[in-house]
Amino acid sequence: MPKQTERTRNGLLFSTAGMPHAYKGKTEGAMEFLNRELKLDGMEIEFVRGVYMKEPQAEALGKAAKENGLTLTVHAPYYINLNSEKKQTIGMSKSFIFESARIGAIAGAKSICFHAGYYVNKAPKETYENMKKEIGIVLDRMKAEGVKTMLAPEVSGKKSQFGSLDEVIALGKELKGVQPCIDFAHLHARTNGGMTTQAEFEGVLKQLPKKWLDFLHIHLSGMNFGDKGEKNHLVFDDPANRFSFKPAIDAFKKFNVRGVIVCESPNIEEDAEKMKKYYRAGGPRG
Repeated sequence: MPKQTERTRNGLLFSTAGMPHAYKGKTEGAMEFLNRELKLDGMEIEFVRGVYMKEPQAEALGKAAKENGLTLTVHAPYYINLNSEKKQTIGMSKSFIFESARIGAIAGAKSICFHAGYYVNKAPKETYENMKKEIGIVLDRMKAEGVKTMLAPEVSGKKSQFGSLDEVIALGKELKGVQPCIDFAHLHARTNGGMTTQAEFEGVLKQLPKKWLDFLHIHLSGMNFGDKGEKNHLVFDDPANRFSFKPAIDAFKKFNVRGVIVCESPNIEEDAEKMKKYYRAGGPRG
């Protein structure tokens, strides 16, 4: 379980998915900007195009985050498929996850989320076993090389992708060092527009082991979807968006959820600020 900071002990943190758009400068300088200017609580390091960060930069970023009391998480590259029919793709995918974890750990990141891959032409049960085996190999390498952070397979937004809620929960229960990233906007898309009421969010939280609620890695954003699931992320105020963060946050409060909410809306800081303002304004608790 990731070590709690003073902020996580006080409740949920609100982070941007990557560098704030309003900030122009070195990555480590964004920590002070997030803290002092935006009053936000952290950032997800976006390795989505590749693990670009070297060790000295990761160390500098981690130091700046600590000095500003911020929490970091990581999003591993998109080009991952642990269920591929090509051994080379599986090997590359494991390397992407491991390097994301290694560099993330140097920066002090609490959790490393990733999309595990696709069903391809395999049955869901076979796909699950393949995913569990390959993630287990990454965990063994992490242990052998002293990489200490949490792997977080993410709820995926497309129905062709591995990553249903049941699948990622099962991985977290079976593999030590794994706890899923619950992307509720993806779940909204995957369930054809579900996740619109507080009761639906509470239903998800009831399925999670209580210890996970002490540090839950969450993604929220507006969402556009179709019959096959996710199309693209939207800002919350977009007329096409039918996913609201308010019932989600009301449910998190009721269940006393702690951890990080990463905003993946196109206007990452504005919607993150909007969510934090609503969270801090009060509301229902259990």
